[in-house]
Amino acid sequence: MRTHSALRARPLAARKLSPFIFLLTSLIAAGCATVPSKNDVVGYQEFKRINDPIEPLNRVVFSINEAGDKYVAKPLAQGYRFIIPGFLRRGISNFMGNLEEPLTFVNDILQAQPGRALVSLSRFVINSTAGIGGLLEVGENIGLERHEEDFGQTFAVWGIPAGPYVVLPFFGPSSVRGTFSEVANYFGDPVSIVLDQVVNAKGLSLGLTGLDVIDARYRNLDTLNELRRGSIDFYATVRSSYRQNREAEIRNGKRSNDLENNEDDFFDDVEKFEDSMNPTGTELD
Repeated sequence: MRTHSALRARPLAARKLSPFIFLLTSLIAAGCATVPSKNDVVGYQEFKRINDPIEPLNRVVFSINEAGDKYVAKPLAQGYRFIIPGFLRRGISNFMGNLEEPLTFVNDILQAQPGRALVSLSRFVINSTAGIGGLLEVGENIGLERHEEDFGQTFAVWGIPAGPYVVLPFFGPSSVRGTFSEVANYFGDPVSIVLDQVVNAKGLSLGLTGLDVIDARYRNLDTLNELRRGSIDFYATVRSSYRQNREAEIRNGKRSNDLENNEDDFFDDVEKFEDSMNPTGTELD
């Protein structure tokens, strides 16, 4: 079953306000807290470990986000779960996930992962056709496991550092690298390009963004409730969980040194893909 991060906005929703996010981060970056003196060894090391130099401002934004979630997003998600039948909610989640496959494909290519790119492209084609526009998860049922990639992960693979931790209005935890990557996601996603520029369907694009936000919040209702119940400092818990989840996404489940020693060539990746399509080992026509 496909899983999603509870601590990161879905790419489709985040892309719509990416220019705003970019401007906002540029403004708040000037508000960094004072770095402890290196003579204060413990304080300085803790400051570096947390890497949250604008924590006071981040906590203010976090509190505003929490209020918005409490009074708007969470009630909408709860109503969505109560009103919409389960089979339809699954179909909507599948549909929204399918719209992310082209962006994943682009970033698989940019990360020199041809095998994963073939899986993403195949999933999109199969789910868009046999899956009735992505409402049905056909690809996973035939062994094509879903994975998510975006420009933030690509920038990390390219060696661009994450930079300080940032809490963005509406979207929550991020980093300087993550914020810039959302701008790249906005301009580099094939679905956004088609909807906003080719067919000029801005109304449809806005509707999909709203649906994406509600669906994402619905899927994370229980996860966030558990985090809150088990947290003394929910802000610090979210910060830590976000970083751990993001690091796992960047590594694709590998150890950190695997990113530097990934020597699989194109033909090895293609063979793995062909094996997933033909698990019985029989010769294909």
